[in-house]
Amino acid sequence: MKVIVTGAASGIGRAVARRLAADARARDLPCALALLDADEAGGRAVADELTGGQVTAHAVPVDLARPESIASAVATTLPLLGGLDALVSNAGVIKAGPLADLELDDWDLAFNVNTRAAWLLAKACRPALVESRGSIVIVASLAAVAPTGGMGAYSPSKAAARMLALQLAREWGPDGVRCNCVSPGSTATGMTAAIFADAAKKQARAASIPLGRVGEPEDVADVVAFLLGPDARYVTGADIAVDGGWGAALVPGGVGVARPS
Repeated sequence: MKVIVTGAASGIGRAVARRLAADARARDLPCALALLDADEAGGRAVADELTGGQVTAHAVPVDLARPESIASAVATTLPLLGGLDALVSNAGVIKAGPLADLELDDWDLAFNVNTRAAWLLAKACRPALVESRGSIVIVASLAAVAPTGGMGAYSPSKAAARMLALQLAREWGPDGVRCNCVSPGSTATGMTAAIFADAAKKQARAASIPLGRVGEPEDVADVVAFLLGPDARYVTGADIAVDGGWGAALVPGGVGVARPS
């Protein structure tokens, strides 16, 4: 399998890359990964960790807020991989704050990285994905359907990313390209490290989740791997919540008690 993963230097993206590499080794199949991230050193560390045997991983620097950087990264990546079977658009940013106080640059950054980048990546990868009858997974968030005060443009941008996945599934399905969305709930990543560094806050968050714990990046990676694999061959246009049941438990008045991430 030949896969591009964005935000692969840490968090969910790193967990996805590790899971895909582990699956390839378990099945004795070749796997080529392109790890796109603004953190070039972090990407190289993950690439070095995963490369060996049937698995090759390449760190490719990218600034997802800049269209020309995305185009350059994809142009660099496709020859490295020798084609493409899947794209995982995972990288995201949060600029928290009340909408009334949010700066225009922060709004634009959230939409540029969380939504526009996924579209530009998909467009650039489309010919290769059509050729392979490949798959796209966009990592959105429970925030896309559960508005939470103080999240700035994050929730609107993730809602747009979720709809982008559904729109791609509708338009590109006839070409054999599947596109699905994964929506994590509260997940322990670098983005949420400040929140969950406080054990009491983490315990309170866990108590609001039916399964009784905050998610780990591996919980999301397992679902992404399923959607990219042959067992999901007839799944497209789906949005799978990976939130421990938290979204299903939300009731009027409860939205905003805990922040999705």
